[in-house]
Amino acid sequence: MLMLTRRYFSSKYLSTPLVRFIDDLQKRDLIVLTHPTFPFKEQDILSYASSLPNVLYAGFDATANSLHIGNLLILTSLIRSSQFGCTPLLLIGEGTAAVGDPSGQTGDRQQISRDELNENARFLTEQLHKIMENANTLSASKPLPFKILNNIDWYKETTMLDFLMSSRRFRVGDMLRIGPVKNRMDNDQTLSFSEFTYQILQANDWLFLSQKYDCLFQLGGSDQLGNFKTGFENVRAETGKQSLGICVPLLTDGNGNKLGKSAKGIDGSGFWLSAEKSSPFAFYQYFRQLHDDISAQLLLQFSLKEVEEILKIIEEHNNKLGKWIAQTHLADEMTSLVHGHEGLELARRCSQLLFNGSLDDLEKLEPETVKGLFGEASTFNIPKNSVKTLGEVAEITKPGGAQLMTKGALKINGVRISDPDQKLDVEKFLLKNQFSLICWGKRKFSLIQWL
Repeated sequence: MLMLTRRYFSSKYLSTPLVRFIDDLQKRDLIVLTHPTFPFKEQDILSYASSLPNVLYAGFDATANSLHIGNLLILTSLIRSSQFGCTPLLLIGEGTAAVGDPSGQTGDRQQISRDELNENARFLTEQLHKIMENANTLSASKPLPFKILNNIDWYKETTMLDFLMSSRRFRVGDMLRIGPVKNRMDNDQTLSFSEFTYQILQANDWLFLSQKYDCLFQLGGSDQLGNFKTGFENVRAETGKQSLGICVPLLTDGNGNKLGKSAKGIDGSGFWLSAEKSSPFAFYQYFRQLHDDISAQLLLQFSLKEVEEILKIIEEHNNKLGKWIAQTHLADEMTSLVHGHEGLELARRCSQLLFNGSLDDLEKLEPETVKGLFGEASTFNIPKNSVKTLGEVAEITKPGGAQLMTKGALKINGVRISDPDQKLDVEKFLLKNQFSLICWGKRKFSLIQWL
């Protein structure tokens, strides 16, 4: 159960939008690491930040054509900074993605083509614009200030000589001590020269943003502390100005699993912020099914609502455990933010149908309505003649499914199926609208459309 301690600071510390935002981060327990460090007093960081401009940035490398749940905490924090009157810069890392961040890797990242990087950056730009539009709809404030940038815009004209000349500011010894680099070297794992120089590019991003947009504050995940230090020193060496980096925590679900690309939604797919990759229904249900012991914390950390309002929701949640109060608030708000009001309504309708309805209710719907409710990301398109056994169907809908079904984990149209060698008769598993409803475990639903 989450118990919250309210923190209050003298008004002299809360003099700027950026300081008020950082104070809000503290109240939400979102500050785990900083550079520079402030080891003794919480007021120290507020006093330090009071001299900084009301501009901040966070980067999103274009390694995929969608953001994922691991990016959402950074995004909601940037949006809240905007609500306080700061200007967040949402930086798409098309240039840095070409090099590859060594953080969290045990070997070289797979090379991504320039065309794919450009396409990924285009998708991310559209996605971020949509999310910020939804944030404006949810916010009671005036239109929220923000800028979406792409670092390829300043790297595409940079020559190798330009890069090498600017790199004279960096010391190899310091670069070798950066966490991700040191870990790879200590464990005798390969590290490419391009990955080694990633920290230089990120440091130059911060320098560019400090010079053009007066941005001296960066927000990122807890694996970015080393890059923050490199960037801090780079900005100070070139401009003489102090800056600040804050790391937000690595979040896990009730089972201790990292909330990131590897997280699985209710349909068994990866957990993305794109309706094409994770349906609004799967997105909604991921939050709706969070454990009671983690949902209150995540509501506090993700929500765009003011802390005082969240405290009241959490108090009600703690008094009525098992009623899914925090989960419902979080699922509603995050689905509205990422997928808009229409996406939320689809998710609610699909949830009502599956958890409170019946197969008869599902069969009454037109095929296009069913597809719309589940979305492409929660639907498997399987040619009727391509599979012979139910075990093959299980493997298509869930890796390792043939083994899992022998333990009673699979239902098709509400009927438990346990024999992977059972011959498939598609007609026996067709609902009236030509679909089959798959359920793994108790609540992981997806749809099969037979072609």
